[in-house]
Formats: sequence, structure tokens, C-alpha cells
Amino acid sequence: MNDSARISRTMNCSPKYLLIKNVHDGIVAPTEATDIVHVRGDYRYHHYLCDHFQDVGWGCGYRVLQTLCSWIDSESAPPSIPEMVGILNGMESEAETWNRDNSRTPWIGSYEGFLILDHVYDVSCRLLHIRTPAELKEHYATLQEHFTNSGSPIFLGGDKDCFGKCVIGMCKVEASLQWLILDPHYNGTLESPEDAVRKGCLKWTRTDELLEDSFYNLLLPLGQKRRKLKTSSPA
Repeated sequence: MNDSARISRTMNCSPKYLLIKNVHDGIVAPTEATDIVHVRGDYRYHHYLCDHFQDVGWGCGYRVLQTLCSWIDSESAPPSIPEMVGILNGMESEAETWNRDNSRTPWIGSYEGFLILDHVYDVSCRLLHIRTPAELKEHYATLQEHFTNSGSPIFLGGDKDCFGKCVIGMCKVEASLQWLILDPHYNGTLESPEDAVRKGCLKWTRTDELLEDSFYNLLLPLGQKRRKLKTSSPA
């Protein structure tokens, strides 16, 4: 049995929790922050167990990607985790990193996220490779321009830092760069953007808090509402 078939047996696609819209509306920028930018357009916060599917401990990348998908096409439901696994299983020859043992749960990072978005949507994306967190300062203007012009959430994935993160804003506080991280690892109910902030789902984080010996890949979607595949509408 392949990954997508195995996973589909445990999947209930109906929403379990309320998917909070535009979570960054519930938070203020750090004191003395400048150059504040964040997501432009609507998105919904996807996290562990938000649709009944048991992904705790491994599904963070998929949840970040679903949040990105909700921004790209706010009128349709994002692909489910089994659907995304099936997409990747169908393009193993293209994805060098997608050599998985079917007895294990398939983790994904920014590169696999790029392959899925390219398959599902008629939308351009950019992949930005950062060898160390210190290099982020070299790309500060690029990321500022991204939020100002394209405005999409960003999928941040690393190697030694294997916890997927969703970046939905950034700013500068004196010499420190900070970005607004939406955490896909949350598991529970939420009532509002302010509730998400109270429960630690969203917070400003200094970029120098990333693992200094890990590289990172950033996935930046560059457009919206260009669907190639038909999916169900959100419940």
C-alpha cells in the first residue's frame, strides 16, 4: 500500500476546528519596529488536526502549505494531506528528495511544497536558498519587496531545523530582523485572531534565533487564484 492510500484510510475531510482568517490582525508589531510588512490578502490558518486528520508530530509542512494554498485560492479548499502525498508519489522522478519508505510518514519541506503548488495551481513561485540564518540580512530587501508586492505567506523549511514554519510578516527592530511566525504545530480550538495570539500560535521572532548550523529554503508564491485542478469548496 502506498503512502497516499495508507493515509487516506484515516482521513475525514470535514473541518474539525474553525479555520481562523487573517490571524495577523490579532497582533501588534514590537516596540520601536520599522519597515513593518505582512501578508496582503486573505488566508486561513491550518494546523495540526484542523480537519480530523492525525498529523501530530510530522504534518507541519503540509499545514504550512495548506495555509499558502488558502491564500492562493481563497474560494476553494486546499488539497488534503492524502492528496498532496499522492501528487508527490506521482512525480518521484522529479523530486530527488522524495525517496520515502512507505512504512514511514512522508515529511515535506519547501521544495516538495513547490512541486505541489506547481502541480495544483497555475501560479509562479520562487525558491530562496539560505545557507545560514546570517544570510537573511542579504535578502532583507527581497523579502520586504515580496510582502509589499506579492503579499503571500512564506513556507520556511530547513534541514537540521526540520520544523516547518509559516512566515506572514517581518520588520526591523534596531539592528535585529524579526519575522512573524504562524505555528502549524498548534493542536486545539481557536475563536479569533486574538485568541491565536494568546495561545502562542503567532509571535514575532528574531531571525537570529534560527539554528545557525542549518540551511533554510523559503517558498514564495507570487500570485493568486490560478487553479489547474478542480477541488471541493470549503465547508
